[in-house]
Amino acid sequence: MGAKDTMQTFFMGMAGQMTSGYGARTISTPMGPFKWDDNINMWVNTNNGMVMSNISFQDQFAMIDYGTSDGSGLQADPVTVSISPSSWGNYNGAPGIFDGNSSWPSASGAVRKGTATAVTFRIGIVGGGSSIRLSLSATVASGALQNIVYAINNGTTINYSTPFTISDGQTLKVGVIPNEASGASSIIVTNTTNGSVIEQILGSFTL
Repeated sequence: MGAKDTMQTFFMGMAGQMTSGYGARTISTPMGPFKWDDNINMWVNTNNGMVMSNISFQDQFAMIDYGTSDGSGLQADPVTVSISPSSWGNYNGAPGIFDGNSSWPSASGAVRKGTATAVTFRIGIVGGGSSIRLSLSATVASGALQNIVYAINNGTTINYSTPFTISDGQTLKVGVIPNEASGASSIIVTNTTNGSVIEQILGSFTL
């Protein structure tokens, strides 16, 4: 068999692999959703009409490791996290609002720990497991923040230093200990399991 026949057989096999049994199925990519068109034997972008040969599309598909769906888009993130309520609020405050030198966010601004917003985590992990690791970081005005603090299930106040584990159904309160300076800051709560930011909590204080 000559080289031309070999290549023709290869491309026909690729076409059969990519189209067999797909029907109206859509494949989502960073370039948009594509569907196979039997009339022109090409992949067609359903948003803008761009077409790709079968082998070119196969290469793109392999590089980005995207899956197929029935129009729903990308493959699901194996880690899902939701919080209730959907925000801690903020910790905008004034002198006298701090409890033990700490300020805690709520929907109405800075409060003492006892009345701070306790966010409940709902966690699902494909393949099992119900806990994630969280990190806390801050952006601050010069001299405005001494430490970040947190409490799980309204327990002991802990000075944040390293990522910690939170499990499905547990609650989390976060706060700050300000220095003797006025300023604005924010606390960034990050899910280190997949690198996603859960919330950036804003606040400011005057001492």
